[in-house]
This record gives sequence, C-alpha cells and structure tokens, in this order.
Amino acid sequence: MNYLNWRQKWLALLAVLAITFTCSILPAVGLEQNTNRAYNDYFNWPLPNAIACEQKCCSDPNCKAFTYNGRTCFLKNAVPNPTPESGYTSGVKGVSCCLSGTTVQAQLSAKIQRLYNVQVSNGFATLWAYVANTGSSSFGSTCEVWYYVNGPRGAQWVGPRSLSGLAAGTGYWAGLNWNIVNAPRGAYQYWARVFSHTGNQFTPISALTGPQSFTL
Repeated sequence: MNYLNWRQKWLALLAVLAITFTCSILPAVGLEQNTNRAYNDYFNWPLPNAIACEQKCCSDPNCKAFTYNGRTCFLKNAVPNPTPESGYTSGVKGVSCCLSGTTVQAQLSAKIQRLYNVQVSNGFATLWAYVANTGSSSFGSTCEVWYYVNGPRGAQWVGPRSLSGLAAGTGYWAGLNWNIVNAPRGAYQYWARVFSHTGNQFTPISALTGPQSFTL
C-alpha cells in the first residue's frame, strides 16, 4: 500500500471519529529509555510522566525531539545526539500520527471555554476552568482537568480535578484548591487542559488554554 494514501486514509478516519487532540505532521514515534538528548531546549514544563512529555512534543509544531528527566519535560527545536543517562527518557518525531503506547478514545472530547479569576482564601488559591463535554459519552473517573501555574519559582503542575460524571453536551465550573502557604508572593499565570488516562498513559482531549493572570 502506498504510504501517502495510507496516511491520508488514516487522517480521514481520525477526523470522522472526532479525535480532538492536536497532532503535528511529525509526532514522536517512540520512547528512548535511559537516554538523554541534551541541549537545543526552547521550552520546559513540569509534567507527571514521559508519555505526557511526548504528547506535548507531538502537539507543538516547533518540537523536533524531547527529553523527560522524571520531573520536567524539555522540548527541543533540533535533534541532539542521544547519550545514555539513567532515569531520563527521550524521543524524536517520526512520520506516524500515533503516539507510542497511547490508546485514543474517540468518543471523548472536551473544550475549556474560559478560566475565571483566582479566589484566594485561608491559605489556598482556587483555580477555575469551565469545562464542556463535547464528546458523545459521559466522563468517567479517568477524565481530569490539569492545572499549571507559572510564577516567581517558574512553571509547575499543581494538580488535577476529576471530571467524573460530566454528561455529554453539558459543562460546569471545575475548581482546584492550590495550597499557597509556601508560595512566594508575586505575579502568576495559570493554564488548564483536559486529559483522559488509562493507567500511566495520558491523552489530551482538549486544547491547552491561554493564560489567566493573578497575584498573590
């Protein structure tokens, strides 16, 4: 079978199934365990695992490779040479639109329609996202909205909020209480994105929002 014809049919099938996560033309094709691809970083972000890092690279057209060190995802605008390093996971974009090890659930999709002003009280900052279930089935316990914060100490993932029970065609405000007792005072921004997960495999089912600013 001609590869280009096969690829066109595959992309058409994804469109029919309404798979909403963004995939660049050349996404990652596999994970390189215990491998570091140092240098050529243009962006870094705290993420919970290498699969999430791979997916972030896949959804960014500027990303050509990535490395995950167990805490932080480093996106690369070139493909550095691989070097052995324990605890590091890397990958390079290839020619398939499939993420390694990821099972996509076509009936799940979401849209974060807006973020809300952060509410600060009793040592917590409440982050708000209005999440709409734009798919064809209700969300189960595997669907979560993740919140990210960038401030005086840099970017960090601050946690998930379950979306279990959100029916298809409906939406609600999903809030997360972030403990700010030890957070430095200053200017912050936060973002949100909806994921579905199976075990340790995470699939984004919404776009990453733009930032919402707030001050502690």
